[in-house]
Amino acid sequence: MAIGDRDDPAVLPAVTRLASRGSPEVRIVAVGILERRGDLETLPVLLNAAVAPNQELAETAQLALARFGGSEIDTALVTRLDSAEGKLRQVLIELAGLRGIERVVPKVVVYTEDPDPGIRRASLATLGALGTTAQVPALVRLLPEASSPRDRADLEKALVAIAGREGSVAVSALLPLLGAEAKTARIVGLHALGAAGGAEALAAVIKTIEDAEETVQDEAVRTLVSWSSTWPGDSGVAEPLLALANAGRKNSHRVQGLRGYLQYLREDRAIDSTRKMSAVESVMPLIQRPDEKRLVISVLSTIPTADSLELLMSFAGDSATTEEACLAIVNIASGP
Repeated sequence: MAIGDRDDPAVLPAVTRLASRGSPEVRIVAVGILERRGDLETLPVLLNAAVAPNQELAETAQLALARFGGSEIDTALVTRLDSAEGKLRQVLIELAGLRGIERVVPKVVVYTEDPDPGIRRASLATLGALGTTAQVPALVRLLPEASSPRDRADLEKALVAIAGREGSVAVSALLPLLGAEAKTARIVGLHALGAAGGAEALAAVIKTIEDAEETVQDEAVRTLVSWSSTWPGDSGVAEPLLALANAGRKNSHRVQGLRGYLQYLREDRAIDSTRKMSAVESVMPLIQRPDEKRLVISVLSTIPTADSLELLMSFAGDSATTEEACLAIVNIASGP
Protein backbone atom coordinates (compact mmCIF):
# COMPACT_ATOMS: atom_id res chain seq x y z
CA MET A 1 0.00 0.00 0.00
CA ALA A 2 2.90 2.34 0.76
CA ILE A 3 4.73 1.77 -2.52
CA GLY A 4 1.43 2.02 -4.37
CA ASP A 5 1.26 5.68 -3.38
CA ARG A 6 4.75 6.47 -4.67
CA ASP A 7 5.34 8.35 -7.91
CA ASP A 8 8.08 5.97 -8.97
CA PRO A 9 8.42 4.10 -12.29
CA ALA A 10 9.69 1.04 -10.41
CA VAL A 11 6.38 0.69 -8.58
CA LEU A 12 4.32 -0.89 -11.36
CA PRO A 13 6.61 -3.88 -12.09
CA ALA A 14 6.94 -4.58 -8.37
CA VAL A 15 3.19 -4.45 -7.76
CA THR A 16 2.54 -6.58 -10.86
CA ARG A 17 4.80 -9.30 -9.46
CA LEU A 18 2.97 -9.19 -6.13
CA ALA A 19 -0.41 -9.42 -7.87
CA SER A 20 0.76 -12.56 -9.66
CA ARG A 21 1.81 -14.69 -6.73
CA GLY A 22 1.93 -14.83 -2.98
CA SER A 23 -0.73 -14.79 -0.32
CA PRO A 24 -4.30 -13.83 -1.34
CA GLU A 25 -4.20 -10.88 1.08
CA VAL A 26 -1.16 -9.36 -0.62
CA ARG A 27 -2.48 -10.09 -4.09
CA ILE A 28 -5.79 -8.35 -3.27
CA VAL A 29 -3.95 -5.16 -2.27
CA ALA A 30 -1.73 -5.34 -5.36
CA VAL A 31 -4.76 -5.79 -7.64
CA GLY A 32 -6.30 -2.64 -6.15
CA ILE A 33 -3.15 -0.70 -7.00
CA LEU A 34 -3.09 -2.06 -10.55
CA GLU A 35 -6.68 -0.91 -11.03
CA ARG A 36 -5.54 2.66 -10.37
CA ARG A 37 -2.09 2.61 -11.98
CA GLY A 38 -2.04 -0.32 -14.36
CA ASP A 39 -2.09 -0.37 -18.16
CA LEU A 40 -2.77 -2.86 -20.96
CA GLU A 41 0.37 -4.85 -20.09
CA THR A 42 -1.01 -5.68 -16.65
CA LEU A 43 -4.28 -7.10 -18.07
CA PRO A 44 -3.07 -10.76 -18.08
CA VAL A 45 -2.16 -10.51 -14.40
CA LEU A 46 -5.58 -9.14 -13.50
CA LEU A 47 -7.32 -11.83 -15.54
CA ASN A 48 -5.26 -14.50 -13.83
CA ALA A 49 -6.34 -13.12 -10.46
CA ALA A 50 -9.97 -13.03 -11.63
CA VAL A 51 -9.99 -16.81 -12.09
CA ALA A 52 -8.13 -17.55 -8.86
CA PRO A 53 -9.59 -20.19 -6.51
CA ASN A 54 -9.73 -17.65 -3.69
CA GLN A 55 -13.19 -16.08 -3.99
CA GLU A 56 -12.30 -12.73 -2.44
CA LEU A 57 -9.30 -12.31 -4.73
CA ALA A 58 -11.31 -13.33 -7.80
CA GLU A 59 -14.14 -10.92 -6.98
CA THR A 60 -11.71 -8.06 -6.29
CA ALA A 61 -9.94 -8.64 -9.60
CA GLN A 62 -13.21 -8.85 -11.55
CA LEU A 63 -14.41 -5.60 -10.00
CA ALA A 64 -11.07 -3.97 -10.84
CA LEU A 65 -11.33 -5.18 -14.44
CA ALA A 66 -14.88 -3.84 -14.72
CA ARG A 67 -13.53 -0.35 -13.98
CA PHE A 68 -10.08 -0.71 -15.56
CA GLY A 69 -8.85 1.28 -18.57
CA GLY A 70 -10.91 2.24 -21.58
CA SER A 71 -11.69 1.12 -25.12
CA GLU A 72 -8.30 -0.54 -25.61
CA ILE A 73 -9.10 -2.86 -22.69
CA ASP A 74 -12.51 -3.63 -24.23
CA THR A 75 -10.84 -4.67 -27.46
CA ALA A 76 -8.30 -6.85 -25.65
CA LEU A 77 -11.03 -8.61 -23.66
CA VAL A 78 -13.13 -9.31 -26.76
CA THR A 79 -10.08 -10.62 -28.63
CA ARG A 80 -9.34 -13.10 -25.84
CA LEU A 81 -12.89 -14.44 -25.73
CA ASP A 82 -12.63 -16.70 -28.80
CA SER A 83 -9.67 -18.68 -27.47
CA ALA A 84 -10.63 -18.66 -23.78
CA GLU A 85 -12.06 -21.72 -22.07
CA GLY A 86 -13.71 -22.62 -18.78
CA LYS A 87 -13.59 -20.10 -15.97
CA LEU A 88 -11.68 -17.52 -18.04
CA ARG A 89 -14.38 -17.55 -20.73
CA GLN A 90 -17.03 -17.11 -18.05
CA VAL A 91 -15.17 -14.15 -16.53
CA LEU A 92 -14.65 -12.49 -19.92
CA ILE A 93 -18.38 -12.77 -20.68
CA GLU A 94 -19.27 -11.34 -17.27
CA LEU A 95 -16.85 -8.46 -17.82
CA ALA A 96 -18.42 -7.69 -21.19
CA GLY A 97 -21.73 -7.20 -19.42
CA LEU A 98 -20.25 -5.14 -16.61
CA ARG A 99 -18.30 -2.92 -19.01
CA GLY A 100 -21.18 -2.59 -21.48
CA ILE A 101 -19.25 -3.98 -24.48
CA GLU A 102 -22.18 -4.22 -26.89
CA ARG A 103 -20.20 -5.59 -29.84
CA VAL A 104 -19.68 -8.84 -27.95
CA VAL A 105 -23.40 -9.68 -27.92
CA PRO A 106 -23.42 -11.87 -31.10
CA LYS A 107 -20.60 -13.98 -29.64
CA VAL A 108 -22.37 -14.28 -26.30
CA VAL A 109 -25.55 -15.61 -27.94
CA VAL A 110 -23.56 -18.63 -29.11
CA TYR A 111 -22.31 -19.31 -25.59
CA THR A 112 -25.84 -19.55 -24.19
CA GLU A 113 -25.69 -23.18 -25.39
CA ASP A 114 -22.24 -23.93 -23.93
CA PRO A 115 -21.97 -27.24 -22.01
CA ASP A 116 -20.50 -25.35 -19.02
CA PRO A 117 -23.37 -24.09 -16.78
CA GLY A 118 -21.21 -21.22 -15.51
CA ILE A 119 -20.65 -19.97 -19.06
CA ARG A 120 -24.36 -20.31 -19.87
CA ARG A 121 -25.27 -18.38 -16.74
CA ALA A 122 -22.77 -15.60 -17.51
CA SER A 123 -23.96 -15.40 -21.13
CA LEU A 124 -27.60 -14.99 -20.13
CA ALA A 125 -26.74 -12.35 -17.53
CA THR A 126 -24.77 -10.37 -20.11
CA LEU A 127 -27.57 -10.66 -22.67
CA GLY A 128 -29.98 -9.43 -20.01
CA ALA A 129 -27.77 -6.38 -19.55
CA LEU A 130 -26.91 -5.69 -23.22
CA GLY A 131 -29.34 -7.63 -25.42
CA THR A 132 -32.00 -6.18 -27.69
CA THR A 133 -35.06 -7.51 -29.49
CA ALA A 134 -32.69 -9.05 -32.05
CA GLN A 135 -31.58 -11.63 -29.45
CA VAL A 136 -35.08 -12.47 -28.18
CA PRO A 137 -35.85 -15.20 -30.80
CA ALA A 138 -32.71 -17.13 -29.83
CA LEU A 139 -33.67 -17.03 -26.15
CA VAL A 140 -37.28 -17.95 -26.94
CA ARG A 141 -36.03 -20.98 -28.87
CA LEU A 142 -33.86 -22.10 -25.95
CA LEU A 143 -36.52 -21.85 -23.26
CA PRO A 144 -38.56 -25.01 -24.04
CA GLU A 145 -35.28 -26.95 -24.28
CA ALA A 146 -33.90 -25.75 -20.93
CA SER A 147 -33.05 -28.83 -18.89
CA SER A 148 -32.77 -27.34 -15.41
CA PRO A 149 -34.78 -24.93 -13.27
CA ARG A 150 -31.69 -22.71 -12.99
CA ASP A 151 -31.37 -22.43 -16.77
CA ARG A 152 -35.07 -21.59 -17.08
CA ALA A 153 -34.78 -18.96 -14.36
CA ASP A 154 -31.73 -17.40 -16.05
CA LEU A 155 -33.50 -17.36 -19.42
CA GLU A 156 -36.56 -15.74 -17.88
CA LYS A 157 -34.47 -13.08 -16.17
CA ALA A 158 -32.74 -12.22 -19.45
CA LEU A 159 -36.01 -12.08 -21.41
CA VAL A 160 -37.76 -9.94 -18.80
CA ALA A 161 -34.79 -7.55 -18.66
CA ILE A 162 -34.69 -7.15 -22.45
CA ALA A 163 -38.48 -6.78 -22.66
CA GLY A 164 -38.48 -4.11 -19.97
CA ARG A 165 -35.76 -2.19 -21.81
CA GLU A 166 -37.11 -2.61 -25.35
CA GLY A 167 -40.82 -2.21 -24.51
CA SER A 168 -43.51 -2.92 -27.07
CA VAL A 169 -40.87 -3.38 -29.81
CA ALA A 170 -40.06 -6.79 -28.32
CA VAL A 171 -43.65 -8.07 -28.12
CA SER A 172 -43.88 -9.79 -31.51
CA ALA A 173 -40.70 -11.76 -30.76
CA LEU A 174 -42.08 -12.83 -27.36
CA LEU A 175 -45.53 -13.98 -28.52
CA PRO A 176 -44.38 -17.47 -29.65
CA LEU A 177 -43.79 -18.31 -25.98
CA LEU A 178 -47.54 -18.23 -25.33
CA GLY A 179 -47.98 -21.01 -27.88
CA ALA A 180 -45.27 -23.22 -26.39
CA GLU A 181 -46.22 -26.73 -25.32
CA ALA A 182 -44.55 -26.40 -21.93
CA LYS A 183 -46.62 -24.42 -19.47
CA THR A 184 -43.44 -23.12 -17.83
CA ALA A 185 -42.52 -21.44 -21.12
CA ARG A 186 -45.99 -19.88 -21.39
CA ILE A 187 -45.65 -18.49 -17.88
CA VAL A 188 -42.26 -16.96 -18.73
CA GLY A 189 -43.90 -15.44 -21.80
CA LEU A 190 -46.53 -13.80 -19.59
CA HIS A 191 -43.88 -12.30 -17.34
CA ALA A 192 -41.88 -10.96 -20.28
CA LEU A 193 -44.97 -9.50 -21.96
CA GLY A 194 -45.91 -7.84 -18.69
CA ALA A 195 -42.47 -6.23 -18.62
CA ALA A 196 -42.77 -5.08 -22.24
CA GLY A 197 -46.26 -3.57 -21.90
CA GLY A 198 -48.34 -2.04 -24.67
CA ALA A 199 -51.67 -2.86 -26.26
CA GLU A 200 -50.48 -5.94 -28.18
CA ALA A 201 -48.94 -7.49 -25.07
CA LEU A 202 -52.04 -6.68 -23.04
CA ALA A 203 -54.33 -8.37 -25.57
CA ALA A 204 -52.14 -11.49 -25.54
CA VAL A 205 -52.19 -11.70 -21.74
CA ILE A 206 -55.99 -11.29 -21.63
CA LYS A 207 -56.38 -14.11 -24.15
CA THR A 208 -54.15 -16.37 -22.04
CA ILE A 209 -56.60 -16.14 -19.14
CA GLU A 210 -58.52 -18.80 -21.12
CA ASP A 211 -55.47 -21.13 -21.30
CA ALA A 212 -56.18 -24.85 -20.85
CA GLU A 213 -53.83 -25.03 -17.84
CA GLU A 214 -55.16 -23.61 -14.60
CA THR A 215 -51.71 -22.53 -13.40
CA VAL A 216 -51.23 -20.53 -16.61
CA GLN A 217 -54.68 -18.95 -16.18
CA ASP A 218 -53.75 -17.90 -12.66
CA GLU A 219 -50.45 -16.41 -13.81
CA ALA A 220 -52.19 -14.52 -16.61
CA VAL A 221 -54.56 -12.98 -14.06
CA ARG A 222 -51.64 -12.00 -11.81
CA THR A 223 -49.84 -10.47 -14.78
CA LEU A 224 -52.94 -8.49 -15.76
CA VAL A 225 -53.45 -7.22 -12.22
CA SER A 226 -49.79 -6.17 -11.94
CA TRP A 227 -50.02 -4.13 -15.15
CA SER A 228 -50.04 -1.09 -12.86
CA SER A 229 -46.28 -0.82 -13.29
CA THR A 230 -46.82 0.63 -16.79
CA TRP A 231 -49.72 3.03 -16.08
CA PRO A 232 -50.87 5.48 -17.28
CA GLY A 233 -49.47 4.51 -20.66
CA ASP A 234 -51.35 1.21 -20.60
CA SER A 235 -54.65 2.49 -19.21
CA GLY A 236 -56.42 0.09 -21.60
CA VAL A 237 -56.06 -2.47 -18.81
CA ALA A 238 -59.00 -0.88 -16.96
CA GLU A 239 -61.77 -2.51 -19.00
CA PRO A 240 -60.41 -6.09 -18.80
CA LEU A 241 -59.79 -5.68 -15.07
CA LEU A 242 -63.38 -4.59 -14.55
CA ALA A 243 -64.62 -7.49 -16.69
CA LEU A 244 -62.52 -9.87 -14.61
CA ALA A 245 -63.93 -8.41 -11.39
CA ASN A 246 -67.48 -8.96 -12.61
CA ALA A 247 -67.21 -12.24 -14.46
CA GLY A 248 -63.93 -14.02 -13.66
CA ARG A 249 -64.18 -17.81 -13.91
CA LYS A 250 -62.84 -18.26 -10.34
CA ASN A 251 -63.60 -16.32 -7.20
CA SER A 252 -59.88 -15.62 -6.72
CA HIS A 253 -59.76 -14.14 -10.23
CA ARG A 254 -62.73 -11.88 -9.47
CA VAL A 255 -61.12 -10.68 -6.25
CA GLN A 256 -57.81 -9.96 -7.97
CA GLY A 257 -59.58 -8.21 -10.84
CA LEU A 258 -61.47 -5.96 -8.43
CA ARG A 259 -58.36 -5.04 -6.52
CA GLY A 260 -56.44 -4.39 -9.71
CA TYR A 261 -59.23 -2.15 -11.00
CA LEU A 262 -59.27 -0.14 -7.77
CA GLN A 263 -55.49 0.28 -7.98
CA TYR A 264 -55.93 1.52 -11.53
CA LEU A 265 -58.51 4.10 -10.40
CA ARG A 266 -56.19 5.30 -7.69
CA GLU A 267 -53.08 5.60 -9.86
CA ASP A 268 -54.33 6.91 -13.20
CA ARG A 269 -54.33 10.69 -12.86
CA ALA A 270 -55.83 11.16 -16.31
CA ILE A 271 -59.31 10.29 -15.00
CA ASP A 272 -61.27 13.32 -13.79
CA SER A 273 -63.11 13.29 -10.46
CA THR A 274 -66.58 12.78 -11.96
CA ARG A 275 -65.60 9.69 -13.97
CA LYS A 276 -63.58 8.29 -11.10
CA MET A 277 -66.48 8.69 -8.66
CA SER A 278 -68.85 7.04 -11.12
CA ALA A 279 -66.42 4.12 -11.51
CA VAL A 280 -66.19 3.66 -7.74
CA GLU A 281 -69.97 3.64 -7.38
CA SER A 282 -70.28 1.01 -10.12
CA VAL A 283 -68.09 -1.47 -8.20
CA MET A 284 -69.46 -0.81 -4.71
CA PRO A 285 -71.77 -3.88 -4.88
CA LEU A 286 -68.62 -6.02 -5.25
CA ILE A 287 -66.86 -4.59 -2.19
CA GLN A 288 -66.94 -7.06 0.69
CA ARG A 289 -63.58 -7.45 2.41
CA PRO A 290 -61.79 -4.89 4.62
CA ASP A 291 -58.79 -4.82 2.24
CA GLU A 292 -61.10 -3.90 -0.64
CA LYS A 293 -62.78 -1.21 1.45
CA ARG A 294 -59.39 0.28 2.21
CA LEU A 295 -58.58 0.34 -1.50
CA VAL A 296 -61.86 2.16 -2.16
CA ILE A 297 -60.98 4.66 0.55
CA SER A 298 -57.58 5.26 -1.06
CA VAL A 299 -59.36 6.01 -4.34
CA LEU A 300 -61.90 8.29 -2.67
CA SER A 301 -59.10 10.23 -1.01
CA THR A 302 -58.09 11.43 -4.50
CA ILE A 303 -61.64 12.68 -5.29
CA PRO A 304 -62.33 16.05 -3.60
CA THR A 305 -66.12 16.08 -4.02
CA ALA A 306 -69.19 16.00 -1.80
CA ASP A 307 -70.14 12.54 -3.09
CA SER A 308 -66.73 11.22 -2.13
CA LEU A 309 -67.01 12.67 1.38
CA GLU A 310 -70.46 11.15 1.82
CA LEU A 311 -69.20 7.69 0.95
CA LEU A 312 -66.17 8.13 3.19
CA MET A 313 -68.51 8.97 6.08
CA SER A 314 -70.17 5.57 5.66
CA PHE A 315 -66.76 3.89 5.81
CA ALA A 316 -65.93 5.91 8.94
CA GLY A 317 -68.83 4.17 10.65
CA ASP A 318 -67.27 0.76 9.96
CA SER A 319 -64.88 -0.26 12.76
CA ALA A 320 -62.64 -2.07 10.25
CA THR A 321 -62.01 1.12 8.23
CA THR A 322 -62.68 4.00 10.64
CA GLU A 323 -59.09 5.16 10.89
CA GLU A 324 -58.40 5.12 7.12
CA ALA A 325 -61.71 6.81 6.28
CA CYS A 326 -61.24 9.59 8.84
CA LEU A 327 -57.74 10.28 7.59
CA ALA A 328 -59.04 10.48 4.00
CA ILE A 329 -61.78 12.91 5.08
CA VAL A 330 -59.23 15.13 6.81
CA ASN A 331 -56.97 15.09 3.72
CA ILE A 332 -59.82 16.12 1.44
CA ALA A 333 -61.03 18.80 3.84
CA SER A 334 -57.50 20.21 4.12
CA GLY A 335 -57.37 20.72 0.37
CA PRO A 336 -54.29 20.72 -1.85
